[in-house]
Amino acid sequence: MSFLKDRRKVQEMVTRPLWRRAIKSVFPPIDNIRWINQDDEDFQLDKKRSVDVTIRFPNESLLYGQVKSLSYKYSGFRTLTVEYYDDPQTGEKGDWFSLGSHFYCCGFCTQKLQDKVEKCQRRIRSYEGNIDDYFRRLIEEYGIDCLTVDQAFDSWIIVNWTELVLKTQRGLIKWRTNKNESRGKADFKFCKMEDIPRDCVIGGNYEHGEDLLDNVDLTLDNNMGGGWKAEEEFPQVRLF
Repeated sequence: MSFLKDRRKVQEMVTRPLWRRAIKSVFPPIDNIRWINQDDEDFQLDKKRSVDVTIRFPNESLLYGQVKSLSYKYSGFRTLTVEYYDDPQTGEKGDWFSLGSHFYCCGFCTQKLQDKVEKCQRRIRSYEGNIDDYFRRLIEEYGIDCLTVDQAFDSWIIVNWTELVLKTQRGLIKWRTNKNESRGKADFKFCKMEDIPRDCVIGGNYEHGEDLLDNVDLTLDNNMGGGWKAEEEFPQVRLF
């Protein structure tokens, strides 16, 4: 199956107009937002450093970003999620080990958006023509680009990835691991959006849905470059 026909990739591709809108809403005025595609000369940025998008400001300075659009069925968790091992069985490493972005976007689709995404996934699966043009047609046909950010995502956040890495090394962020024992399926690192320190957050909105994490048995990491300290030392900080 073509890389562009992978269900997760289709979900990311058709939500790009919404992430464009979210990015423009939280950054200073932007001159240009460009998505990195497979046939671009700088596709190695995606392949080697997991960069999905670049933004350029009027003064010509540049930032790299990654975007993660997660399915509605997981929206109650309200977590920032990062791919850990692409394949735990073979030890193939994921984005956690190589991410070279300056900012990281993570959001959970609403039911309204998820329905539109799934229609696109079904249509893309059997299409044999110019896939980029077809993406644009589907986005327009299903009115995806007409949704507001809050109509599109139950919860979403854009973080300063560099600051998040540094805070993790200082033990200020609680990360957990969702381990997957199936061959060819990725593991993920995640933390609650509400536990992310305020100075790591560029923007977002996560105050939707029911908090499910307290009812899930998952591994809590104590070896993320210093682990994490007790809550009485580092109390939780709500973002909004």
